Amino acid sequence: MKFNYSLTAVQNKELLNLIKGVTADPYVNVNDFKSAISGLKVPDWFLEICDDWKSKSKIEHPEFLIKNAPIDEQIPILDFKNPVIAKYRLKKTSITEGFLELFGQKCDQTTIGYKNVNTGDIYQDIHPLERLKETQSQKSIVNLGFHKDLANHFVRPDFVNIICLRNDNANDIRTTFVRNIDLLNYLDAKTIDLLEESMYYTPYDALTMDGDKKNELGKADNHPILIGVNNIAFFEGRTKGLSEVHQEVVDKVNAALHALKRGIHFEPGDFISSENNTCLHGKEIIKVEKPEKLKERWLMKTVNVNNIDDHKQFILEDTKYIVNG
Repeated sequence: MKFNYSLTAVQNKELLNLIKGVTADPYVNVNDFKSAISGLKVPDWFLEICDDWKSKSKIEHPEFLIKNAPIDEQIPILDFKNPVIAKYRLKKTSITEGFLELFGQKCDQTTIGYKNVNTGDIYQDIHPLERLKETQSQKSIVNLGFHKDLANHFVRPDFVNIICLRNDNANDIRTTFVRNIDLLNYLDAKTIDLLEESMYYTPYDALTMDGDKKNELGKADNHPILIGVNNIAFFEGRTKGLSEVHQEVVDKVNAALHALKRGIHFEPGDFISSENNTCLHGKEIIKVEKPEKLKERWLMKTVNVNNIDDHKQFILEDTKYIVNG
């Protein structure tokens, strides 16, 4: 996968120093943090990068990559048993969160959180967690199947934005992608017709279920895999067909995804914005030379929507951006 832009050292420093001036804590008062980011005077060259991404066809170009984006200058080692609490205590700056927020705002995306994911934090860690290390979630140290984020949730993100803080090069761990258009072109017409039937079931994602302590969400709805012309709701290994024929379709989709996949091993400062409705992504572990470093791999992400007003009936009272689910 090719990067659309590689920031120079001067550009990286310019954005880092700009974000460093924001003192609000994104985990204590996210509204103040968002407001402070929105008030920054951003250089024209960065706005031009964002405008380039906004102008692209998301069906043809669902991913947008930037190299050497600013991240925190000090990246602490987090506790494998409770990395989020360790982050609150050990991470002293919010440059990474600030870049994710700034990019989202300048691309007309709104970052959101979910009550059942990281207790509602908007800036989420793709970091291993001991009790979820073998789950199909952002907290795992195992392969993660191809998926659309929150594929069967009632608030589906439009964008997933990810930036790398730490990823040891001794371990080849690829974030993988397939364009929906390539998947649909690969499959035959009969299979595509079956994709449109509401004969598939995908449980809520593992992280949401882990946070749903009171089992308030209940059972997810049955759904089609293909919604409209190009929107695919699918999670490899979790989406099941509700008949033998429809399970055969799921198996065909799984095989096609692995035939078509492209991947990237992220390094610190590597950033990707992906359109959640026009591509699928996953994680594939190719080679492990330092298994202990799997526990320290750290990326950060936001899930973003185009228009927060479209989801206001699901937003928790007394918050502006946290989904009740």
